[in-house]
Amino acid sequence: MRFLLVFLVVASIAKASVDPRSVAEGALDALNSGDAKKLSAFAHPDLIAHLRRASIYRFWKGDNEARDKTLATGSDVQVIELYFEAVEAVLPNRFHHTDKFIETKLKGDLADVVFQSRFLSPKDGAVHDTRTSDIVLKKVGDDWRFLWSVEIGIHTDVNWTPLE
Repeated sequence: MRFLLVFLVVASIAKASVDPRSVAEGALDALNSGDAKKLSAFAHPDLIAHLRRASIYRFWKGDNEARDKTLATGSDVQVIELYFEAVEAVLPNRFHHTDKFIETKLKGDLADVVFQSRFLSPKDGAVHDTRTSDIVLKKVGDDWRFLWSVEIGIHTDVNWTPLE
């Protein structure tokens, strides 16, 4: 009996780790906190490819030689760190947001995980805007990986919308 209980607990934990909602929540938390190492654990290879050629770098006055070297040969974590650094440099004082899960829509090897996001002013914490936010995941084998969000799309390639 005890073995069966342990098996059921382990099975539920394993299922939760591949659940689109938990992957999207983890990726969203990593995005919101600027944690490159955590985000790299959720990142789909196509996301990293888009970050390597993101349009935001054109507006960033960072060290172009070091940036270009990192984008060409850096690890996934280094590329994500560079992306976070560029976003912070180009868009300081961005709105902070809180997110509440709404639903998951599955379409083939894609999962669109929808959240209601409340954008809060960095100055006084007042609600500035409320809207839905999509976190798109794509399957790699049996695992869901973070592929796209509106914020990522805006800063990488505005024509890249995997849901269409």
